[in-house]
Order: sequence, then C-alpha cells, then structure tokens
Amino acid sequence: MAAKPILKTWLLVGTVMGIGAHQNVDECINQEDSCLASVEIDAEGEIGKSKDHAMLSTRSSRGLMQTACTNADGDPYSTGNHIECCAGLTATVKNWNGDGRYYFKCIGSPTPTPTPTPTPPTPVPTPTPTPANDQVAAQGTGMASTFKVMEWNVYYQNKDYTGMANTLMANKPVADIIGLCEFTGSMSEMAYAFSTSSGKKYKEQPGRSGWVGYGTDMFYDSTRWTALDGGVSKTSTCGSRGGDRAANWLVLQEIDSGNKIIVGGTHLSYCAGGCDDVHACELKQMYAHFDQMKTKYNAPVIWMGDLNRQVYDSIVKKAMSGEVGSFALDDLAQSTSQTHKEGGVIDHIMGEKGYFKIKSGQHGTTGQGVKYQNLAGSDHFPVYSVVTYMR
Repeated sequence: MAAKPILKTWLLVGTVMGIGAHQNVDECINQEDSCLASVEIDAEGEIGKSKDHAMLSTRSSRGLMQTACTNADGDPYSTGNHIECCAGLTATVKNWNGDGRYYFKCIGSPTPTPTPTPTPPTPVPTPTPTPANDQVAAQGTGMASTFKVMEWNVYYQNKDYTGMANTLMANKPVADIIGLCEFTGSMSEMAYAFSTSSGKKYKEQPGRSGWVGYGTDMFYDSTRWTALDGGVSKTSTCGSRGGDRAANWLVLQEIDSGNKIIVGGTHLSYCAGGCDDVHACELKQMYAHFDQMKTKYNAPVIWMGDLNRQVYDSIVKKAMSGEVGSFALDDLAQSTSQTHKEGGVIDHIMGEKGYFKIKSGQHGTTGQGVKYQNLAGSDHFPVYSVVTYMR
C-alpha cells in the first residue's frame, strides 16, 4: 500500500502543529522508511515544535507509527516525561551551567584522544656538593628572598624607645625582621619608634597583647611582609630561673615573592654553672609552637635570642644537631665578637638547616658597643645576619 495515502489518513486524525526539519508533509512522505522532524507530542497527543526532541515516523502493517526521541544536547526530561535519547546519544547528568543545578543532556560519545608519543626521560643532573656551613644552599624553587634579621637583648628596665630604635636603624640597610629579648615596654610604641627612625612602617607581631615572660618579641617591616600568624606562650614546668620565660613565634609572607617563613625565639634561663635540663625543656616548648606553624604553613624557621650559652656549650650543640628540637640548625649570625659587655657570645640567630644562605661578610655583631659599657641602655650588643631563602 502506498505510503502517501496512509500519512494523509493519519493527518486527518492528528493535529499537525509544526513539521520542523521537513517543511511540508510531502517531503516527509518521500522518505522510504522514516523521516525525522523537529516535533513532539504533548500530553493530549498533540504534535508540537521542540528544539530538544524529534519525531521518528516509521511504517508498519498498521500504518504510520510515531516514536519521539531527544536530540543532541537536549534534555530528555524537559517535557515532564522521559523521552529517550536519539540513536548514538547517551543521557548524561552534570552541572552543565556551573550554577549548581544538575540535569540530563543527550550527549554523543567523545572522540578518543590520540595517545601522545612518549617523551624521552630527562637526564638526572649530577648533585652539587653541599657547600660550607656559611654558604648553605637554599632549598626549593621559586623567587629568592634576601632579607636582614637582627636580634638584641635590650635589658629589661630599658624604656628608651628612641635610643633603641636609633641604635638598630643606624645599621644600613635597616633590618626587615627584629627580635628583642628582655623587652618589657609597649610593643606599639617600639614599632612606632622603629618606623620614625627608619622611614619604614614596622609592626609588632600579632598575638602578643602583654608581657608573659622573657622571650624574643618580634617586629617586621610591613611594607615588605604580611603577618599570617603569631603568638607568645609562657614556658611552664621547666623550673626556669631568673624570672618567667616565654616563646614567641611569627609567620610572615613576603609580599613580592609569596615566600613564607616562621620567625621567633626565646631567652633561656641564666644558670651560672649550667642547667641543660632546664634549657632543653624551655627549647622543646618553643619548638612545639614552631612545629604547629610548620604543619599549618609549610615554611622553614629562623629563631633567635639570648641563650646564656655559647655555641660550644653542650645544650647549644644538641640544639644544632637536632637532638633537642624537631630539626637541625645552622648558625646564621656566626658571631665572633662579644655580644655581652662583660664578654662572651651568648646572643644567636639560628636557621633551620639547609634553607638559608648567608650573604658573605654580612653577619655577626654590628660593631656597636664598647666592652664594659652599656649600649643605649643595654648590657648586650646587637647581632644580625643577611640571608637568602628560595622556596
């Protein structure tokens, strides 16, 4: 039986709302087995236009039969009923618009990605020998940071903010990071004095609202660094002598490079005959805070302070080798001149081993101070180090 009369008969009982891809009925009829038109059937059996769905018309012994399917990129549920995807397409659910709304689309199979030609392995370079201690290679990759660190025990009764600031800022270039031991004055006033004397903008470490013990209070140049974290904690249960002791910590991020470092320190108890157990306890409590910051920020440590001990004393040797704390140390100040007016090198700047390279000739004491004389109200002399760190 000819197809054309059958379709015309069907059109007499159906309601044609639109033909879509075929512009007239005769064009659709001329297909021998099927035709595809952009039409859909509504809930009452009406045939209407749709951008998502198509009507597949096929002949059978009973006449012309219509089966709807969803086109590529169409939603098979857009009519409220499920309309199968057209041949070769798969219904895939996804957050297509990036707005948190998940829905289905009929998607074709992706074209297989060609397998790239393997790249020959890059030759492994011969390791560079580890340099001497004062030339420790910086680790990691990225932009290098070179900066100056200073430490000074200013004496606990010293309130001469201007004198202390002018003493340190007389050293050029001025320090990026400063640690003060036995400082009992106002942190904000000291930061202001540093800023006034240098023309920079120094800030005090966060988390230090009041004095809790002798530690190493931290200050930094805020035009170069941003403080991410910081605090101070009283050292307890160690049997500290000569007053309460404390540990300070400060996490800094360099604005230009994004490099992060952890700085801080402590002031160990004074024990004329030595008290390694007390000192080890005080150091371990400081390291506990550094370890927390290292876990949180993945950054190396520089710490400083008046240790009341020289580098050849047993407790300092143990700290250098990593027996006391969680990491070994490099002596960054490497002072050879006295740091106390009575003699001895007891003020130090230590760096986590292998991370900081000392700039040749730019470390040690500043050359300020005269033996047996106070310097700007202090019985100690400042120490410093210019180091390079590469992350």
